Amino acid sequence: MSSMGLALLYWLDLNEYLQKTVKDGCLQSYARGLSLLVAITFGVTVGYSRLFLGVHSMDQILYGWSVGVWLAVTFHFLLREPLEK
Repeated sequence: MSSMGLALLYWLDLNEYLQKTVKDGCLQSYARGLSLLVAITFGVTVGYSRLFLGVHSMDQILYGWSVGVWLAVTFHFLLREPLEK
């Protein structure tokens, strides 16, 4: 799975956890926004480093991000409930 997919999967799981535990609406939205910023920054910097080092081309990075996002959304919304049971 790509770095963007892992970052999005992290954010989706943390977002759900914050909705269950944090009751203050302002603090909850701040924590969710900050975690989204960290997740996106992580995925973008890893992709940029791969491009900068010449390991991958831009189309490979974009493809990896799209596959990673697709897998993260699939794992979170379709497979999480059966795996927790």
